[in-house]
Amino acid sequence: MKTRAAVAWKAGQPLEVTTVDLAGPKTGEVLVEKVSLPAIARRGEPFDVQVLLNNVGRGDGAAAPVGGTLELLRRRGDRTTLLSRQKVELPAGKRPFAVRQTLEDADFYVYEAVFTPDD
Repeated sequence: MKTRAAVAWKAGQPLEVTTVDLAGPKTGEVLVEKVSLPAIARRGEPFDVQVLLNNVGRGDGAAAPVGGTLELLRRRGDRTTLLSRQKVELPAGKRPFAVRQTLEDADFYVYEAVFTPDD
């Protein structure tokens, strides 16, 4: 699978955006495919953080459901806050989740979703 990435070919050199080859997902993996938010979030107004999980299965659409925990984290400076932790059961294929949020302070935030299987 080809994708675009920022690559540092040598230490201390600037990043170069280029096309790289990545191995595709392996059978049985669960991928966090996307974390998306609205382009603008106003202070005090609720919005949804959308997370898209993909239970890859065998590649033919068949797979055993995978149970696990989905966590949503928010970073602000050097502080990380756990916003949501929920047990989920994922059938084969893609499944969206939404977590409602409200920001009280204007700042730069980074969101991260983490899926941990039950095994």
